[in-house]
Amino acid sequence: DVRIIVSREGKTVRSTIGRNWLTGQASISLPAGQAYDLRIEAIGWNSRITKTPIIVAGKSNIIPPVYLYRDSKTVQYRFRYPKLNNQAVRTSGEQFTARFLGFDADIKEVRIQRQIAKATFSRVLPFKEDIQEAFYYDRQIEISLPANTPPGVYDLEIDTVGGSRTGTCRSPSAVVVTNKYPNNPKFLTFGHLDTSGQYQAEYLQRIATMANIIGADMLLASNCVNPAYISGALSNLNMPHVVNFGNHQVYGHHRWYGPDLGSVTYGPNLVVLNYGLPWHESIEPVFAELQKHHTKNIKVINAFEHNAPISLLDKFKVALIHDAHGPGDKLMKMGQTPTQRVGKSNSVSFRLVEFENGQVVSATYHNHPTAPIPFGREQQSPLRVERSSSTSATVTNEFDQSFENAQITFVVPNAKYTTTTGRVKSIVISDDDTLAEVIVTMNIKSNSKTNINLIRQ
Repeated sequence: DVRIIVSREGKTVRSTIGRNWLTGQASISLPAGQAYDLRIEAIGWNSRITKTPIIVAGKSNIIPPVYLYRDSKTVQYRFRYPKLNNQAVRTSGEQFTARFLGFDADIKEVRIQRQIAKATFSRVLPFKEDIQEAFYYDRQIEISLPANTPPGVYDLEIDTVGGSRTGTCRSPSAVVVTNKYPNNPKFLTFGHLDTSGQYQAEYLQRIATMANIIGADMLLASNCVNPAYISGALSNLNMPHVVNFGNHQVYGHHRWYGPDLGSVTYGPNLVVLNYGLPWHESIEPVFAELQKHHTKNIKVINAFEHNAPISLLDKFKVALIHDAHGPGDKLMKMGQTPTQRVGKSNSVSFRLVEFENGQVVSATYHNHPTAPIPFGREQQSPLRVERSSSTSATVTNEFDQSFENAQITFVVPNAKYTTTTGRVKSIVISDDDTLAEVIVTMNIKSNSKTNINLIRQ
């Protein structure tokens, strides 16, 4: 699927979804007698702009084929790890291990990089190669994050020179740098959204944008479908995330998100195990994966289905199992720990799951016993940020629920700033010293509209 945006003389005439699954063609009806500009968009690919001939009434007007290239934010190249579903979550000053296909080339430079609007933030990283772990194409290095690395979700890049592998190895969204690890984590969760094409991916992208505003610590997605669109829709997240694929999966998702079993550690006290198979499969690998993290105080499973063996949940004292497929109460206690099940209620909602003292204390909308946060497919995002200038914004919350410690991001000229609402959490200067990323944290009241203005000092 693609979105086709039609314009003439800079004014949008029509915007619609074109479906080309069977024929490779997408069609659209337009008024005759004029030529138009077409912008063709697909989330996860780079957009293209082309022109139509003058439209002739009653006649098919065929334009040359258009090829969309994948967005580089979704393309992993010559990396084993870290990568999507196996992100390295660290604080500045810590280390992580990277394995990539360097073959016999020299390692010239290792860096992390992220971009927001026109601002680029990067760090060149010191590293040490573990020669004993090299094998054939594979190389392995221990990487250190400088103490001045600002928080954010970064692409990891390794430049290699010589031999038969000159080029840049790249793993998008592979490294997440955080100021501190959460003691009481917040998860934004959803599943079974049937994201198979552009229309559903646009909906998912709106959820991801709200997750950034809410300031969740991590996003859990269960029973997903098409990784090509999903990786694009989630590529601008400001937090780590895990995704699994269940009974509606599109073949080939492992190329984006790796194996059906894995885990992400989030500091010394939290681990999230991601499992995309039904529980009637052999669970010895699941036991082994959890055993690696038996010392973690908070263990979370992002599952395809919820019916994990109670013995497994109790043995490892799993605090939360999130799923998006199967019967039963969507919120229920399981086993002796007990483990809190948080399931998908429908495909037009999401949940905010909050912890306190190692246990789930909230997973419903507006203190309802079971309901998730409602969000219709055709609905404008009830939680949104509308900007009137680079330093001014209006935060609208149409939900009946408030959100504490929400985050609003500005990209502004390099300077020091204060804010009229909330507090300035951080100011990070871009690589070229011309721009600054300013993050304002605030409490957003239910059914509210709040103006924020940055004041340059």
